[in-house]
Amino acid sequence: MAHATTINTLTGNLVSSLTGLSSGSNAREFRQRRDAATRTFRLHQFGRVNQFDVRNSYDGLIEKFDVLNREDLAEALKPRLEELGRLRGKWTPELLSFILQLSDRPVEKTQLDSLKALRPKTPDKILTWEEIIADDPLTEEGVWENVDFTAPDSEDDWVPETETRRRRKVKPSPSDAEEDREEIQSYVEQPHIQELQEIVRSQFWNDNQNIETFSELQIIREVLFMLRGLSCSLYGLSGLQAFSLSPKMENRIPSKLLDILRSLGDLGGSFGRLREWSKSSQQVPLLQTFQSSIAKYIRTFDAEATRLEFSFVSPSTPTTVSLTAVHDEIRSCARPLQRLTELVSKLPPTDKYPFACLEMLFDTVCLSQATAEHEVFKLSASIFFDCLQTYLRPVRAWMDQGELVTGDEVFFVAMSDKSSERSRIWHDQHALRTNAQGFLHAPRFLHPASQKIFNTGKSIVFLRELGNAVTGSAAPEPQLDLEHVCGDFNVGLAPPFQELFYAAFEEWIESKYNHASVDLKLAMVSTCGLWQSLDSLEYTYFSKDGSLFQAYAEAVFEKIDMRRRGWHDRFILAELAQSVFGAAPSLDPRRLTVRSVPGKDSNLSVKVLSRIVVEYNLPWPIMNVIPKSSMGVYQAIFTFLLQVYRSKYLLCRIHVKRTKASRDLASFENAVLLIRQRLNWFNDVLQSYLLEAVLDTATRDMRKSMAEADDIDTMANIHSAYISKIENQCLLAKNLQPIHQAVISLLDLAVVFSDTHSRNLARSTPPVTTQTTPKNHHRRKSASLALRLRKAANDSSSDDDGLGTDDDYDADAETGSRIEGSHTQKLEKIQVQYEKLLNFVIAGLKGVGRAGAEPAWEALAERLEWGSGAKRW
Repeated sequence: MAHATTINTLTGNLVSSLTGLSSGSNAREFRQRRDAATRTFRLHQFGRVNQFDVRNSYDGLIEKFDVLNREDLAEALKPRLEELGRLRGKWTPELLSFILQLSDRPVEKTQLDSLKALRPKTPDKILTWEEIIADDPLTEEGVWENVDFTAPDSEDDWVPETETRRRRKVKPSPSDAEEDREEIQSYVEQPHIQELQEIVRSQFWNDNQNIETFSELQIIREVLFMLRGLSCSLYGLSGLQAFSLSPKMENRIPSKLLDILRSLGDLGGSFGRLREWSKSSQQVPLLQTFQSSIAKYIRTFDAEATRLEFSFVSPSTPTTVSLTAVHDEIRSCARPLQRLTELVSKLPPTDKYPFACLEMLFDTVCLSQATAEHEVFKLSASIFFDCLQTYLRPVRAWMDQGELVTGDEVFFVAMSDKSSERSRIWHDQHALRTNAQGFLHAPRFLHPASQKIFNTGKSIVFLRELGNAVTGSAAPEPQLDLEHVCGDFNVGLAPPFQELFYAAFEEWIESKYNHASVDLKLAMVSTCGLWQSLDSLEYTYFSKDGSLFQAYAEAVFEKIDMRRRGWHDRFILAELAQSVFGAAPSLDPRRLTVRSVPGKDSNLSVKVLSRIVVEYNLPWPIMNVIPKSSMGVYQAIFTFLLQVYRSKYLLCRIHVKRTKASRDLASFENAVLLIRQRLNWFNDVLQSYLLEAVLDTATRDMRKSMAEADDIDTMANIHSAYISKIENQCLLAKNLQPIHQAVISLLDLAVVFSDTHSRNLARSTPPVTTQTTPKNHHRRKSASLALRLRKAANDSSSDDDGLGTDDDYDADAETGSRIEGSHTQKLEKIQVQYEKLLNFVIAGLKGVGRAGAEPAWEALAERLEWGSGAKRW
């Protein structure tokens, strides 16, 4: 009872903290939710955490630290785990598992300095008398004698409180104040009036000064102040960091210097805007790096301006003061920063294109090389590689560990569907970001390599789902900086920067892509059984072993010919498929299922076989290469082959014995033999075309290409192209439906011909006596067969075994599918229909072969044309 009360109390507190309800505010709803939660807790059995799995996880984490060169983390974690293992605690595995679930990129975010805060503070050491006596023994003379506290002390005279108050009220005399003032004045340094006057005279911009006092050196000093962003009197601010000559100074400067000063003012204004932007607040790490690089090179320019000023202030050699020379030197040094100012002014909004600075820097580098601007190239390339390293941080994390940085809107890979099925994890879980125009959300120079970057990270994620340990590449990562990409770069003679960068970046990508793709391909082949799954599909759907396929087909045909209701029962067909195809090597019969779909086709048509749907359930890793959508083509080819086998099966059961009868009977027998031969010939040509010319050839090419593939994307594309190819060549595509329907009609002619022949044989065969002679053995066999067929045809509404009739058998449809008239007329109509359909198929294959440039269709048309001109009987 006490335990139930405790559970109710804790559950009530949990409901109150999550919903804000309480027994006082809304008692009814609170009680309902509390009771529902309590029932859930009581009925659910929560399993304990597996302590061995937790231990293995921590061992793997220590190994990961060692692999990633973080031995300091491994050395800090290992002794603490050992110390924790010596402590006996009931909930230790749960606590360790909870810590693992809370961990977030421990390699990057762990700071060992934080461990110092967990150490208990060492208490201050208490000084004891033993330590005091040990340092200073109490052995002095008189140290233990009594002290007379009443004895007067000459050093400390006691003054009454009243006297103290009286002294405070006494004002100091004038002589004392004068002495204090003189003492303070001794610390104040008197200014030199002559030097102050020289400073005032140097301020030539004052209105009371004569214009003759101007000097070019003074103007240079003011210009250098302005260029470094310092306040000066020669220039004033108009607008946002736009320097212009002060109006009162513009009329007092010689006209020959105005153009130079205005040019320098424009230069200082652009630098001012660049300084302001470098101090603005940016949230995107890429732009923060761009700001830092710009600020660094602004400081470099300021140092150059300071050096130039120092050359005039304290010249070591005779120096000519020339504003024109300073102007030329400043413009030469400032050209790279001017280009950066233009670039910053063109930056689009950060929320739409946060990586625009990287694109524009790349274009600036290429343009400066083409125009042979060495200084601009050097500066823009250095900033470009600095920003590139920041941009590659999430790229490196994605390609090395398959992880995405939360909230990163710059990287072009995003989580699309975290809860996607494992059979679609490669295609659906992650996606490439695109902008409003549908272009990739990445710098243009990265578009060619984006797919490899994307697939490398997906390979790491896929390997992790397979349970394979993901380790970094043993080879060192190639450097991506100006020195390693360009080397000893000469702007005029070097290859284009674009080619050099693409070559270096491709090498950087391959160092990570090859490692991941090789591991994934090895896992798909060895662990997941890619080739075994392809073999199983070929045995099941493509009749790779003709004896197995024929055994299954004939077993189904016998059930159809018996006209039993349960011939299409999915359990019987599944058991039959598992027993027959289970003999194939590398095929797991437990993955094989069969289901039946409803239909109204007559048993006198091969279309009735489309009711059988065979499904081979592939492992989820293989379904990322062979998607579920492609299984429809496999099933369509299986049905097509089954229909060809059905037609051939019925034709092989037609036997005609040549007798020395009348001429009419011999002519009739010749007609039967001719039709059987031509239908058999059509079946053989079609079956050879499907199995050898299409499926065998295309499958061998597909396997060869898939063995050379690098990743699952390539494998899936190869398989998709393979499915599309065999669908077209097997005449199953939508644009080939008329030709396919004509081929099915030709196969149906074999069924109708077999039915017509068996009915005629049943009517013309005399009753069979009980006594027969070996001489009449063949006649007895034919008569027995005819009786069985006649009984199955006339008594289809009854069943001796109590199984009932076929619930989907349509007698009207079957009658309609027969050809009316005498037996001879029926044969003539079959012959005419055969010629008509065959010529249509040949013409159609030639037409689509010329339009689609498919050699297989033209080859099939030529082979069928060999038998289209045979003489009628």
